[in-house]
Amino acid sequence: MRTRLIDDLLGAALAGGARQVVLLGAGYDSRAYRLPAARRATVFEVDHPATQERKRRLVERAVPAGERAHVRFVPADLKEADLASLLRDAGVRRERTAVVWEGVTNYLDARSVDATFTALAGVTAPGSRVIFTYMDRRALDGSGTFTGIAEWAASVSAAGEPFTFGLLPDELPGHLAEQGLNLVIDRSAREAAADYLAPLGRAEPAAPFYHVAEAEVA
Repeated sequence: MRTRLIDDLLGAALAGGARQVVLLGAGYDSRAYRLPAARRATVFEVDHPATQERKRRLVERAVPAGERAHVRFVPADLKEADLASLLRDAGVRRERTAVVWEGVTNYLDARSVDATFTALAGVTAPGSRVIFTYMDRRALDGSGTFTGIAEWAASVSAAGEPFTFGLLPDELPGHLAEQGLNLVIDRSAREAAADYLAPLGRAEPAAPFYHVAEAEVA
């Protein structure tokens, strides 16, 4: 459900005038190739050099050259890079842009998250959209009454990537405003599952503590 919601938000941003896409911490995201609207934009994939090198080999094997010419790979260690300078040097222009930052914030810290939001707001034009995921902080500090979080947290910790950061939904609008962004949409994965699946008579045990949000550059 998270993937479907982000796909729809990205599609709406592109239909609304965005001509650049930044996939931040892209991993194995395939949106640049599978979404028709993304294929008409310039896509910048930013990720760790080691991960990106493997992905490039896979893409070259699976995607014809003419269907990947719109993608620019930007290798970077985001823990050390100056993101604003990195994006400008890669060719990102100050124009309407759609950013997807999926599955990353919950492994960072507050300073890194805020610095990223500020950099994105400074590099892109007003009206740009930043689509990101985050975890409800109450699921991390134990003050919430969510089911399933213990199993999920144990799984990622065992993989060497424990959850480290979350935000409070009620405080999100004010928090983003401090970084130059206005909250547009905030949906939990469970809410998204209800939106998409309930009309089909289907259900999915989606997490109420995992959110997809969209913000607009002020």
